[in-house]
Formats: sequence, structure tokens, C-alpha cells
Amino acid sequence: MNRIAQKEAKSQGQRARQREAVVKLAQRKGNTFASRVYGEALSNVKRWRKRYDGTWQSLRDGSRRPKSHPKQHTLEEEALIRKAFKDKYFRWGWSGVYDELVDNYGYTRGYWGMRKAAARMKLTGEQAPKKPPRKHD
Repeated sequence: MNRIAQKEAKSQGQRARQREAVVKLAQRKGNTFASRVYGEALSNVKRWRKRYDGTWQSLRDGSRRPKSHPKQHTLEEEALIRKAFKDKYFRWGWSGVYDELVDNYGYTRGYWGMRKAAARMKLTGEQAPKKPPRKHD
């Protein structure tokens, strides 16, 4: 098994313990030596040494999930969408809601952004109950 396949086959805990071994060797013999022995990039070894606090748990991978989105609707904008929906949707539909937001509340985002936010907030028009299917004799 080549080195890349070995890296992919390891679990997160195993990778953290491997990193700990790299860091301990780097502390004794130097970063460059440890990176050559273990086949890791020198920048990785330096980063792991900085992060290492004496336990292998400190070398585990963190979450890659974003903490926030820069273009996310604010709570005030969501409140405006709810208010405009309540006032205008049942007579004018989504275009009426959007026009209300733009004309009266200074909404600066696009139409489909408003629709996606409304869908996320579970704002939909009340649909008429479906008729039961006809029975054919």
C-alpha cells in the first residue's frame, strides 16, 4: 500500500496519533528531519508543533463547516419578509410581496433571494385541500 492510500485508510484518531509521533520526533531531531522521515510537508509539521499541547486530541482535524455566511438574511430582513407576506401574498402573490418589500421597506436583495428565504422560513400560501380522486365504475 502506497503512502497516499495509507493516509486515506486511517481514522481520525489514528491520524492524530501519527501526527503526535511526527511532532515528538520533530521536537527531538528537528522539523525537516521529521518531515523527511514521515513524508509529511514541512509546513504541516510546523503547524502541528504550534498546535500541539501535549495530548494527541489537540492534533485532530477540526470542522470544515463555515461558521456563518456573509450574505445571509438578517433577522430584521426575515421579519420584514414575514410582514410583507402577511400583508400582500394572498392578494398579489410573491411579486406583490417583493414589490412591498422594495417600495416600502428598502429591501435591496433580489427576488429569488427573497423567495429562498421565505421557503426556508416555511412561508407558503395556504393551498386548497385536494379533492378525493373520482371513483370510476
